[in-house]
Amino acid sequence: MDINKELLKIIDDFNFKVNPVKSNQEVWNVLESKLSETKNKQTIYFLKPLLSIAASVVIVLMVYFYFTNSTAHNKVSYATEGSQIREYTLPDGSTALLNAKSSITFNAKNWGKNKIVTLDGEAFFKVKKGKRFVVKTSLGEVQVLGTQFNVCDRKNNFEVHCSEGSVKVISGDKSVILKPGETTTRKLGSLLGDKINSNASLCWMENKFCFEEEYLHNILDELGRRFNLTIDYSNTENKTYSGSFDAKTIEEALEFICEPLELKFLKQKNVIYIKSKNYDKSN
Repeated sequence: MDINKELLKIIDDFNFKVNPVKSNQEVWNVLESKLSETKNKQTIYFLKPLLSIAASVVIVLMVYFYFTNSTAHNKVSYATEGSQIREYTLPDGSTALLNAKSSITFNAKNWGKNKIVTLDGEAFFKVKKGKRFVVKTSLGEVQVLGTQFNVCDRKNNFEVHCSEGSVKVISGDKSVILKPGETTTRKLGSLLGDKINSNASLCWMENKFCFEEEYLHNILDELGRRFNLTIDYSNTENKTYSGSFDAKTIEEALEFICEPLELKFLKQKNVIYIKSKNYDKSN
């Protein structure tokens, strides 16, 4: 068999054009060169769509990060620490008075179009008249058009009180319209309750404490925030308590609560332990 002829036939099958050759070695050299060119072309052909996809992904990511960073850059957040109550002014002159360990976030750039505030904790809002103003929380939202109201969202407990004008409260598939002096609540996974007449939710703004059939654990959490202490109530039942008092120290506040509920407290550094008066006898 003439190897030279066979190689030339293979070259023809690959549509390779070569000049006449004089030896088998030259034929081999031509074939090897052409095969290498074809392999490179096939590799480029195979990678071309992948490169296009990669380029598209890069562009999408660049656009995403641009708008994400742009939005994040325009967001404004205010927050308070334990035992701190502070008022903040919003872009349209409305104000938000934040209770201890609370925060609000809003988009300053889009404020003229969408007055939306995200609240974590408790705040009292005084809203200027104008476009719709919305306060969003984990359990619901409040919609108003220039009014004064209090919103509290802590540990699956949601409460809204209207002081002036009217507010629309939406939580789940239920909504309630509140007038001045009215309050609505949603506690421990229940549905939004009917409106009641109560001003108890405003006491915190005067550094007072007012509770109406409130769960003990929620009360102790509030005391912990207001006095910036940790309160351990793991050894107590979650009873309810009603009462109003003015206390300058955590000890004064606990005296008002623990005595009628037959509880005792022990303070160790920055932790206060709450126990039943009969706890030692039963353990």
